[in-house]
Amino acid sequence: MRLAVRPVVLLFQVLLSRAVSSEDDIGSKIARGDHLLSTGQYQQAAEVYSSVIEYSPNQYIFYSKRATAYFSLGQHAMALNDFNRVLTLTAQSFTLAYIMKAQIHTKDGHFLKARGSLQHFIDIPRAESKHDIRVSQLLADISQGEILAKNIALQREYQLWDACLKSTEAALKISSHSIAFREARAECSIAAGDFSGAVTDLIHLTQFLPPSSSLHTRIFQIGFFFLSPSSADIYVLRQCLRFDPESKSCLSLFRLARDINNGFTRLEKLLYDEDWNGVIELLTGNEIYGGLMQEFDDAVDNHIHSGQTSSLDHDSPIAFSSLPSPRNISPRRQLLVRSLCRAYTNTNSWKMAHQWCVTLLAMDGCADDVDGLRGRDTRQQKEWDQIVGGRHPDYEVYSSRVDFDPYSTSQSPGWAPGQGATSYHEILGIDQNADYATIRKAFRNAALKAHPDKGGSESRMAAVNEAYEVLSQRNLRARFDWDDTEHHEYPNMAPYDGFLYAQARGGGVF
Repeated sequence: MRLAVRPVVLLFQVLLSRAVSSEDDIGSKIARGDHLLSTGQYQQAAEVYSSVIEYSPNQYIFYSKRATAYFSLGQHAMALNDFNRVLTLTAQSFTLAYIMKAQIHTKDGHFLKARGSLQHFIDIPRAESKHDIRVSQLLADISQGEILAKNIALQREYQLWDACLKSTEAALKISSHSIAFREARAECSIAAGDFSGAVTDLIHLTQFLPPSSSLHTRIFQIGFFFLSPSSADIYVLRQCLRFDPESKSCLSLFRLARDINNGFTRLEKLLYDEDWNGVIELLTGNEIYGGLMQEFDDAVDNHIHSGQTSSLDHDSPIAFSSLPSPRNISPRRQLLVRSLCRAYTNTNSWKMAHQWCVTLLAMDGCADDVDGLRGRDTRQQKEWDQIVGGRHPDYEVYSSRVDFDPYSTSQSPGWAPGQGATSYHEILGIDQNADYATIRKAFRNAALKAHPDKGGSESRMAAVNEAYEVLSQRNLRARFDWDDTEHHEYPNMAPYDGFLYAQARGGGVF
């Protein structure tokens, strides 16, 4: 009989020890979860509380703590589920849950739901509930958010984009997780020309919305065609293909971006080597390949000017047709146009240089572009040289003018008369033997200081531009060097002193 009782006692002791160790383990987990929550390690805290809830599924306090961790992580849907569970387990008596739900709904921009949760808290028969400072603050935020939502709707309707940006900025301070406000600001940013801000808001939307091919392609298209080159463009498409490997739109754009980026890599090398003929061949192509410029422009036409309206898979779509043409905005296209301008200028193809340099000067922010001005004015100066030499078709027209002087610099279309070569060098802060690279670098530094927006003046900026235009062109620089050296250094000499043949009546040497 004693032998039969002993195994039962042993089994009871084993079970008891396991229960004690299990309780010790749960206690340590609770302590660890509390520590993680108090130190801001919300993801780890949520995981620890989840394991505790598996052991004690009816303890509301653990749901409340996990909900707090989720709320801090921005996982509002999961936080709401836990707070609803808390109210169920406590028979609606845990009133703090109503305040937390109202805060979550306000952050999400769901003001009607926020008012409902707050009203539940106010209706509780306790004197302090109506005078809680959190209630008054939430009510003020909800009212302000509702007013801003109405203003934003009107501003979008009447296309008041700057006002819309201000309103959405204020609204997102109240409702940082609002999809509607975030999308509205993206639309207003696009219309106002702030493409970087639009991309930032659309990337935020990827955190709040389910995975969407249309959203990722939208981000890529704006970033690729309207912003400076960045590895983030390809990363967005990789993210798209990660959750949907069969996405045709993301796959086709990925291949397009890869091909165009490879072309830009080749262009960068050709520019570094100053292989101007290679640059022209790469950008303009041949009978088989239309060139990188044509490839980029075709991509713009196919993906920006399709005229189709696409949505973000929810109620308020942003139409691609509302995007402006990136032809005059795109930094990538600006690089292509500048490369053609420089290449044709350096190969003395003046007609093509003039065409592409004028195109460059017409692009956004390029009115004073150094390469564009040089290419445009060099062609004009070449034509003037031909007129002076009698080789231009309009020579008879010019030479018949009473005031025509073939040695005058003021009549040249590309001439910028100034103060002489010495003062031009002084304006740029270089010596008279400076090479083109030094002149170009000095011009940029001088332009930064002389620009009216940087503390300079229009006259100083004009002087810097004039100095660069003359010193960067060999023929103009040579004329001014001669003029300043011969005439200014020897003011009492005849123009051809030192050359005997020029003094002889017959033009001979003797």
